[in-house]
Amino acid sequence: MVQKRKVDAFFEAPNELVEFIKREIGEDDDRIKHVEDLLQQRVHFDKHMPKNYDKAMARNFIRGAKFNLEITRRKLEGYFLAKKAFPMFYHNRNPNCKDLLRAFDTVNIARMPKLTQDGERVCILSLADSNPDNFIMLDVLKLFWMLYDLTLTCDLPITSEIFIFDCASAKPEHLVKFLSSSFKNSVSILQDAYAARVSQLHVVNCPTMAEKVIAAVRPLIHEKVKKRFIVHKGVESLLNHLQPKVLPAEYGGHLESIRDYSRSWQEILVANADWFEGQEGVTITGTPPRGINKFDNGLEGSFRQLNID
Repeated sequence: MVQKRKVDAFFEAPNELVEFIKREIGEDDDRIKHVEDLLQQRVHFDKHMPKNYDKAMARNFIRGAKFNLEITRRKLEGYFLAKKAFPMFYHNRNPNCKDLLRAFDTVNIARMPKLTQDGERVCILSLADSNPDNFIMLDVLKLFWMLYDLTLTCDLPITSEIFIFDCASAKPEHLVKFLSSSFKNSVSILQDAYAARVSQLHVVNCPTMAEKVIAAVRPLIHEKVKKRFIVHKGVESLLNHLQPKVLPAEYGGHLESIRDYSRSWQEILVANADWFEGQEGVTITGTPPRGINKFDNGLEGSFRQLNID
């Protein structure tokens, strides 16, 4: 197994918070080891499942599935299927390639180093370059999934995820790209191929013209997450939901700038280029069994009907 570097060291969590998280999600060493062993046995007998999967990633799938073996296996199966069904996101993940270097110059994308008091991990995506010609949705999404997958190798447990999407400097040409099939597929992948628990989803600095995009995205989102979807005209109201200690300076927080953290994550991805290369072939093998394709939800037509003025 290729050794990952710098990922765990990026996050800051005192021991008492880690213990609180484990109590909240019901984790102890014996319980998680038991499910890990059962999962390995189950995967061994599933001919289409890869045997060389990253065990650290699987541990976080188990946590996200609340230690339910069948849900964990189903989510992992969906993940490996997604890797085969969407090579545009999961193949050629060299963080030094020109497309991904351009994406890092175009957007800020980063996990925050500190967890909330409830054990939630915060991820922020914003524009670093306001030129919509440089905003290639496919490359930005590929970058998002690379960061997401690498974070799943962390030993640190969490209770849930918080996502913040910043629309500052967004133009109609940016927004229309969120109506693409690649974005729709990514929403489906997050919900069907990962054991993600999303406790809050914020859109900040949201212009009126973005309302059509949000209206198109809402049908794609599970009902529970819809209730956690919060739109902000500015950023000030974000502090009604999150403490300053987990936010960058641009959002009224006590941390460094989002650009600094985005550059830190670029360095982390580059340091783990060999891990991405090693994971490329870890996917569904042969012909997938019938009935496990989760990614055709028939909603693309509603996207095509929209125009952004």
